[in-house]
Amino acid sequence: MPRYFLHLRRAHLAVHDTRGVECSGPAEAVEAAVVMALDRMSTSHDFGRSAGWSVEIETETGECVATVPFALAWRMRLGRTFG
Repeated sequence: MPRYFLHLRRAHLAVHDTRGVECSGPAEAVEAAVVMALDRMSTSHDFGRSAGWSVEIETETGECVATVPFALAWRMRLGRTFG
């Protein structure tokens, strides 16, 4: 199974994932990124500070396949992905 790296990013700040997660493909990696973002937000207790962060999903070859903003993950949790 391919390995995807879920890097945290906010403006010029970055926290690089060096372990990665095994996922069947990009769609599953996006699901993992959403779970990660929601987990980080649930422990921060300050949504305003979390909202500027995103999870950047990178393949083993270094290709960025998606970016999941924390705010989008929050809307997905509420069942609203648009608007």
